[in-house]
Amino acid sequence: MHQLVIDIHRELNQLQQAVAVEMIDGASTYLLEKDDIILVKAFMSGVNSTSPLKFGHPGLGTTATRTDGKLLIQNDIGETDAHVLVVEVHDRKVSITYTDIHMPRLLFFHSLFEGFDVKWNDTVSKSGKESIKEKMYHLSVGTYKALDTNDMVSFLTHLGSRIVFLIDWNRARKMLRNFMRNRDAIRVLKWAADNNVGHRGFLVLGGEKLVFDSLEIASRIPIRYGEPLSQMIGRERTIEFFQNAMKSATSGLLEKKSHMLLQDEIKAELLRYFRTVQQELFELCSQHVSFTVEVAITVRDTITQLLHGGDISLAQRNSRRNKIWESDADDIVNKVRSLSRRTEAAAFFVDFIVMADDVLDYLEEASYLLTLVPANVKSKKIIMEMSHMAELALDGCKEFLKCLYSSQFVRSSFNQEEMQYFLMSVTRIFNIEEECDVALRNIRKTILAESADHRENLVSLELAYNIEKSTNSLMKAALTLREDIFENINLRR
Repeated sequence: MHQLVIDIHRELNQLQQAVAVEMIDGASTYLLEKDDIILVKAFMSGVNSTSPLKFGHPGLGTTATRTDGKLLIQNDIGETDAHVLVVEVHDRKVSITYTDIHMPRLLFFHSLFEGFDVKWNDTVSKSGKESIKEKMYHLSVGTYKALDTNDMVSFLTHLGSRIVFLIDWNRARKMLRNFMRNRDAIRVLKWAADNNVGHRGFLVLGGEKLVFDSLEIASRIPIRYGEPLSQMIGRERTIEFFQNAMKSATSGLLEKKSHMLLQDEIKAELLRYFRTVQQELFELCSQHVSFTVEVAITVRDTITQLLHGGDISLAQRNSRRNKIWESDADDIVNKVRSLSRRTEAAAFFVDFIVMADDVLDYLEEASYLLTLVPANVKSKKIIMEMSHMAELALDGCKEFLKCLYSSQFVRSSFNQEEMQYFLMSVTRIFNIEEECDVALRNIRKTILAESADHRENLVSLELAYNIEKSTNSLMKAALTLREDIFENINLRR
């Protein structure tokens, strides 16, 4: 029965065009009354306002007539047999009958009327005949009651303007699903419709092939079909990229710009997002080093408290807080690894963050060891020398943070002054590591000479070793950063 209706429907379309006595703004009409013309014009005003966004795709043919006291407006959305929109207007009531072979697109169509109180009946799904490519089609009926003639005109205009966003919608959704989750794909298409941008322009320029070609330029390892782009640049940035890409494609095609130019602009836009990822990697590394500085401060302060006396619970509180910071820093390490996995220019950050994390780990361990120091330390000289080592480690961490920030300016645009600041910080870190080596040797002698308590002896040695190891790791991380900076300078040459 459905196939019979479709066949008759096609024949009636041809007959309607043949017997049409008047064209109203592109709609074939006949037997209309005077008041109908205003409503048809409103509908066609909406259709014509967005029809350029189909970019040559067939569809949007409209016919209108009056029968049984009702105005009937029909729009052939595309070329699919079971994709039909029929609008019935009687007094102030509008009835929309919509059929589609894709349930997600049908639900998407429902979402395009958020500003109007359209009541949708339960969707009916039925089986089609063999000649229908999809064996199942879905039918939905919506009803809108207008407040007055102006409200009716406003609704019909809006209805007509939404139809173009159904053309090739499922193809666009499948294309976007190569790079993001299904719900995010629908979110992008909804944004494109709500902002009168549409998706057809982006498909005309190549769709997913355009993105994959761009990724071959931006990525170290070619992305595989089906692998989400969001894993490389993040979910929100992926959504934002496609929104901007669709907007650029639509506006460029409407301005008659060349396809090659628009494709290159979109490729450049994606490269910009990869550069944004590099900026995020730098910010993550800076945040990690900031945690390290904070832990170094608490180690220095706790040792100072042991030297001069004070709150004996300070070591416990600082140790608990430092453990939390270490956990947060580990999360940053995992984020850096995830973001750096594919971007060639960001690969350096993985090695860097691992070395920087060693610094924090050694200092956090030192913070824990301070909770084991006896309440009444017998040798103040041991604590004084330990305080000196902790001060060196703190100075090294501060220089390391300065070094990291200076490197950002050297990377972006080679600046002699910033380069000097950077190298001075690196040199200072190297000097601190050497001073800490000497301090470790001195404190060993002091512990052997001054300590008469095995617990104080053991804890003091372990504490000194961890502080010294933190400065060693600082030196390695700073050296890695320096080598990367020099490599970037050579590449520019």
